[in-house]
Amino acid sequence: MAATWRKLAYEDEVVTKALFDANSILAAVADNTPAAVAVAVQQVVGRITGGNIKGLSIAEILTLINVTAGAQPTNATTVEAANAVMITDYTAKGDLMSASAANSPAILGIGTNGQVLTVLTSEATGLVWGDAAAAGGTIPNYADAAARPAAPALGDLIFQVDELAYYGCTVIA
Repeated sequence: MAATWRKLAYEDEVVTKALFDANSILAAVADNTPAAVAVAVQQVVGRITGGNIKGLSIAEILTLINVTAGAQPTNATTVEAANAVMITDYTAKGDLMSASAANSPAILGIGTNGQVLTVLTSEATGLVWGDAAAAGGTIPNYADAAARPAAPALGDLIFQVDELAYYGCTVIA
């Protein structure tokens, strides 16, 4: 069997366990100069601009992540500044968020029982609740394909009874 040779390491070429204390990590601030960095309770280890690896204070962490001390990122002012929506924007059952213009959300309250939501560009939100008849009425029923209207309008919706299926007119010849 062939011999296997390994170079022996000298103490100055290896990291010895004597460098570590409890709750510490090994870091080097210059080449070939490892040193233990103690990590205190609830402390984060990092490196800030122009500094060395160390345990960071809360103030340094907040600066690092660009957050002001005491900031409440979920308060209404912060959420509004972030152009986000809060659950408190919805104040009643059935509220819907729509837009009155680009980047202008608006709440549309719930209609009454039996009403349908219809697109109406003259409304601020572009939507309006209305009676089903005013929004186009009920969907007409037809017994079978032969009974369908001969000259439908584009977008007409019908219900075909023999198949129990809805059909929409998507092309007009």
